[in-house]
Amino acid sequence: MKYVAIYARISRDDLSDEEMKLSREKVLSLSKIKDRIKTLTTEFEENREPDWILENVYWDIESGYSSEREDLIKMFNKVERGLINVVFIKEIGRVARDPLISIPLINLAEAQKIELYSLRLGKYETKTRQMWMFDVFYNDAEYHMTKDRYKIETLSKAKQGFKLTGVPLGYKMIDKIPIVQEKEADIVKEMFQLALKGESLNNIAKKHNMGYTTVKQILMNKTYIGINVYGKYIYFQGKRIKTNDDIIEVPGNWESIIDHDTFYSVQEIIEKRSFKKIRVTDNEKYLLGGVVFCYCGWKLYGMTTRNIQYYACSNKKICRCKMKRENVLKKEVIKKIEDEISNLDHDV
Repeated sequence: MKYVAIYARISRDDLSDEEMKLSREKVLSLSKIKDRIKTLTTEFEENREPDWILENVYWDIESGYSSEREDLIKMFNKVERGLINVVFIKEIGRVARDPLISIPLINLAEAQKIELYSLRLGKYETKTRQMWMFDVFYNDAEYHMTKDRYKIETLSKAKQGFKLTGVPLGYKMIDKIPIVQEKEADIVKEMFQLALKGESLNNIAKKHNMGYTTVKQILMNKTYIGINVYGKYIYFQGKRIKTNDDIIEVPGNWESIIDHDTFYSVQEIIEKRSFKKIRVTDNEKYLLGGVVFCYCGWKLYGMTTRNIQYYACSNKKICRCKMKRENVLKKEVIKKIEDEISNLDHDV
């Protein structure tokens, strides 16, 4: 007897945001999911061979490029343990669009560890491998073309001022436009006024029962002055994807809550306080503090962690150079001085 696994993948695009929040059991009760799986099981029954026993129906709701799929992982584990002999699918693209996921399944069939059936191509055989591989790379290319097309479309919308990401406190998205919510907007205005008067971010956070980071993000969010910031990420098929593009800032199509003068005055206050935290310590304790410069051109400052002295770049926001232990830095400085002296001797 051969144990058969049916696998179905449902794209995230097939469900609304509200439906995606439902439990797995409730999602399965949705007609669009039930019908998809029913179609596949009906086709299986019509094509079933006498020695086939249905082991289980596996299904996931995920992007074709995601490997984080609970049922797919379960199925692969059972295949490797010899508990599944046949895998029945609609087509290889419904298993995955990523060749790194779909090709291993084809290779298992090639090695005769499983029998692989698709409604489109029938049973996998070595002579049909070329057709299966064409499907794999066609689906991969289609995914990337769709993603690139989506990226161009969203970029065009962003340049027109449409808000494509979530809205912060003070707004509610109505018909794809951020609409000011007066009560929440008053809270935001109060936070900016407190910051403008010199109140610390910690105190503002305590007053409004928020975290320090949340308050800082609110005070630095250009949405409040009607600026649409776009470019770092796009949201495609339920996933946040880094674009590596330049950040775009254009006027948004919504009402601002904070005026420009107030917003940028608060930015200056936050910036100054950020630099206050950088300590250029006393020369007795850290001899090289404020004297030695980082590769980026900013001064190094001394600090102690777990009783070990280090030097770090004062340009924390941009520079990614690692801290150096004091003894290591001293040796480098001494070596540099010795080299300079040696060069002077040769010149003489």
